[in-house]
Amino acid sequence: WGQSLLCIIRQEHKQSSSSHHNILDKNNDIQHQPILSADRSAHARACLDALTHLDSVKSNLIQFWSKHRTRLNHCLALRHFEQRFQEIRTNCSQLFDEFDQLIDINKLLVASDSHRLNNNHNSKEDIDQISTQLDDLSQRTE
Repeated sequence: WGQSLLCIIRQEHKQSSSSHHNILDKNNDIQHQPILSADRSAHARACLDALTHLDSVKSNLIQFWSKHRTRLNHCLALRHFEQRFQEIRTNCSQLFDEFDQLIDINKLLVASDSHRLNNNHNSKEDIDQISTQLDDLSQRTE
């Protein structure tokens, strides 16, 4: 009985779609089918109502899409732009932080080099001073 019910629903749906009239309002043809009992007729009517509703929803969706397609596509493009912008902003922020760290490291290296140069310069002065003192001492002893 399922196959016959499906055939009847398809046939009635095609007729209702082509004539743009609800078949239930037109002489209640489903109830007069000799194959279907009262319960099956109610199920067939419910299925036919569901198919009619689906057709209505489909046509409404097509109208909505044709009306709002451009705007929805622009919204989607804007969303993609925002996402790419956030990714680029995050990458730039990370690079800027790394750059700041490099500057700090460079400052430490310059300070270290300058301290080492000062220490080397002081060491040379100390060595020169000690050498001078040794020369003085050696001259005194002679």
